[in-house]
Amino acid sequence: MGNQDLEPISDVSEGYKVISYLGSHLPPEFTNVIIAPFINSLRYGNDLFKLVDQDSYYKAYSKYIGLLLMRPKSVIKLALLNDKTVLGWSLYEDEILHYVWVKKEVRRQGIARALLPMKFTSISHITNKGLNIWVNKFPEVRFNPFV
Repeated sequence: MGNQDLEPISDVSEGYKVISYLGSHLPPEFTNVIIAPFINSLRYGNDLFKLVDQDSYYKAYSKYIGLLLMRPKSVIKLALLNDKTVLGWSLYEDEILHYVWVKKEVRRQGIARALLPMKFTSISHITNKGLNIWVNKFPEVRFNPFV
């Protein structure tokens, strides 16, 4: 399918592709596309992270995300509408799902499910919305922020 065949962003159910990179080999143009939504959606989507001092949180967590990306087995899966429009992404390694993020305007179209690893037994980060999904769709998966 060529770029001219892609559907508009309002209906992307079949018009995107999913590509994967080792976290350590993520092209530089995608680095901030991962770090900024991860750090912001976690802070504002999790009531506990809202309580952390803002300067401390942003300084420490951006470094922590960088470390997750550099782990030898970390994988970034990107849902791309075209070669540069990222609709969503996931970060995982082995059977640990670290994070899934999808743009608000394209949620509920199956993108997050397409970004999940084939099998995961643990999740390391959770937001208020993610908590509901976890409890209802993946009750056998364990939450472990220390993996």
